[in-house]
Amino acid sequence: MVSAWLSMVVTSAFGLLGGAARAPRRSSLSRPPGSARHTVRTAADREGTSAALPQREACAEVCTGRPGNRGTGPWYGKRPAAGPPARPLWCRSTARGARHRPGDGPRPYPGRHDDPEDTPLLELAGLAAYVRLGLFGLVGAHTVGAPDLDAAHRMMTVAVRVGEQQQELLAIGASRGVEPVELMRPFVGVLDSFEARTHESTWWEGLLKGVVGHGVSTDLCRLLATGLPAADASVVTAALAYEVDEPERVTSVVRAATDADPRLASRLALWGRRVVGESLSLCQELLATRPGLAELARRAAAASAGDGEPPADAVAWAMGELTAEHTRRMDRMGLAA
Repeated sequence: MVSAWLSMVVTSAFGLLGGAARAPRRSSLSRPPGSARHTVRTAADREGTSAALPQREACAEVCTGRPGNRGTGPWYGKRPAAGPPARPLWCRSTARGARHRPGDGPRPYPGRHDDPEDTPLLELAGLAAYVRLGLFGLVGAHTVGAPDLDAAHRMMTVAVRVGEQQQELLAIGASRGVEPVELMRPFVGVLDSFEARTHESTWWEGLLKGVVGHGVSTDLCRLLATGLPAADASVVTAALAYEVDEPERVTSVVRAATDADPRLASRLALWGRRVVGESLSLCQELLATRPGLAELARRAAAASAGDGEPPADAVAWAMGELTAEHTRRMDRMGLAA
């Protein structure tokens, strides 16, 4: 009798366990959108107002691809049996506004990049903004370790201005519907080889690297801007413009140091030649691998000739212009180019 009773207990226990395994409790997230508990929780829901109804209708439209039809949506890896394809958006994202759908109103950056004529402008603005990002980091880092308070203050003011320039360049993309990161993304990594081949060993070498290396890249952007239509060229030129005394804020620091130390002047002159060589190589690579920038170089070369014959080789012309500007920059610092 005892064995029969134990047998009944064991049988009941296994039955309960089997039932639990066969009927797991379903999470509210596993229910299809058509079920009663599939709701989008918003602030309006919690407050008990009717303002949540448009959100619910938007959820139904997104989940099924058809307005007003609640069915199985892409959130669950399925598509509606009929009608247009479901839109690739989670219904939970609709409630939070995490992603933008057509018809939801203005995007974070108004406008749309659908004009092919904008491509050279956006490519140039993206390059210039990415170069300013690198220069901001370099100059900002050299605020620490400056030889004196005056030099540190000069580094800080230049870094602030570089940051402002970058924001102005990013605004060019924003006005055409291109977000800041997307504007610069095509140029991620273009400075890596330059940075690897010009690793500084002293504070002064790092400072000159920013003045010369990033200076040449900025000169290239200014030069290419002359190949844009007049209205676009003025926008880029204004974004890259310096204040009257701004170039002297850094070059004067180098000039004072080299005037006081001839050995430092000699070392920095050699370092400057190395840096400018790598900078010009980078510029040549950009013009060779970026058709949009190469086209701007051709337009800029033609514009420089006026009514005369444009240069046969636009890249060689650009390299000559950059080298001449580099020589003037080195002269301002009292260094032999």
